[in-house]
Amino acid sequence: FDLVTKKWKHKYVVLSDTCCLYTHNYRKMGKPRQHALTPNSMIYETNLAKSEGRYSFQLVFFSESLHLAAPTRLERDEWMFMLKDLISKSKYDKMDVLQLAALERDVDNATLSFESVLSPGICLQARGNWMAAAVVSEALTSTVCPGSILSSIGGVDTTLTGIDSTAKRLTLSKGPLRLTFWNSPRKVGWLNLVSTERNDSRWFLRRSWNEKVYATLCSGTLTLYAAREGRAKLMLKMAGASVCLESNCFVVYSGLKFATLQGVSREDALDWCANICHSISMENGGGLLLDKRKEEAALHEQGANRHYSTADELYSSVQVVTTSKSNAIETTLDVTQSTQVTEETDSNCGTAFNSLDPEEVSKKMEEFALNFLRPSRPRGDTDTNLQ
Repeated sequence: FDLVTKKWKHKYVVLSDTCCLYTHNYRKMGKPRQHALTPNSMIYETNLAKSEGRYSFQLVFFSESLHLAAPTRLERDEWMFMLKDLISKSKYDKMDVLQLAALERDVDNATLSFESVLSPGICLQARGNWMAAAVVSEALTSTVCPGSILSSIGGVDTTLTGIDSTAKRLTLSKGPLRLTFWNSPRKVGWLNLVSTERNDSRWFLRRSWNEKVYATLCSGTLTLYAAREGRAKLMLKMAGASVCLESNCFVVYSGLKFATLQGVSREDALDWCANICHSISMENGGGLLLDKRKEEAALHEQGANRHYSTADELYSSVQVVTTSKSNAIETTLDVTQSTQVTEETDSNCGTAFNSLDPEEVSKKMEEFALNFLRPSRPRGDTDTNLQ
C-alpha cells in the first residue's frame, strides 16, 4: 500500500531465512528492495483492504512500515506465522548507526515515594510486558509524565517479571511505597517539514524545507506545530510507529501517516531518532528496551557463572595442593613401614610391647618417635637401630 498515493500496488514478495523480506516490482523484475527484520519488528492485522475483499496486515520494521494484503485469510495467516517465527530468530544490526545509538542510549529514571493514601496518586495501566503510567497527578507531572514505565517496586526490578507478577507485588506492598519509572522521552525543538502536495492529480514531495515546525515529543506522541499559525499541524502516535534516519533527515511512520523531517545537524537528527525509538518501545510495552534489558540480564548471569566457576577451580586446585602435600608428608615419614618394622609380631605374646614394663614401654616409645625427627638420609643408608 502506497502511503503517498493511498493506493495498492502489486508486488512480488520473497521471505528469506536470513530474516529479510524482499519486494520486487510486479511487472519489472529489477533489483529488489530489502527489508531487514529485527527483534522489535511487529505485525498487526488491519482492515485496510476489507472493502476490496482482501485480508491485510501491517509489518513494522525498525526503520519503516509496510501494509500488505493477501487474497485469502489462510494465506495472510501463513505469512504472519512465518514472519513471527523469523522475528524471534532475528538480531539487531550493530553496524546500523540508529540501532546502535538507540541500544546504547540510557533511560532516564525517576523515583516516587508514596507515604500514605493521601499522597498524590498515579494510575497504572497494563501495556504489553510492562505497567505504564496512564494518568499522573498534576503535582507529579514534573517528575513522571504519562507513558512512563514502572521499572522497580521498592528496589526490586519488575521489567522482566511480567504483568501478573508486577500486579501481585503492587497488591501485597505496604506503605510507604517507593516506585521507580523509566521516564517517557521528552524533547522539543525546531524542525523542517517536507509535506506531500497534490498537483494535476499527482502526488510529489516538495523538498524546499521552507516550512518550519515546532516539534514536541512527550507521552508517546510526536506533535508538529505550524510556526505561523501556532496550531497542531500533525500528531503521530508512537504506538506501532517506526523511524528511519537519512543523513540529517528522518522519516517517522505511524499507521497511514508519515512525516519527513530535517534536523539542525546529523547529530540533532540522530538524537531525535533515538528518543523516538525509546518512546516507541515504551508505547508498545516491549521491543527495543525489553531486548536490551534481557541482554543486560544475560550478561550479568554469565559474569556470575564465570565467577562461580573460577571459585570452583580455585577450590579444586587447593584440594590438589593439599593432597600433594599430604602425600609428601606420608612419603617422608613412611609411617606404615616404620610401624611394621617396629611392631614385630610374636607368636606367644602378640607384639614386642606386651612383654615390657611400663617404664620400658615409655622408653621404647620415645625411641620410636625419634625415628621421625631424624633428618632424612640418602638412599642406600640404613638405620642401625632398625637393623
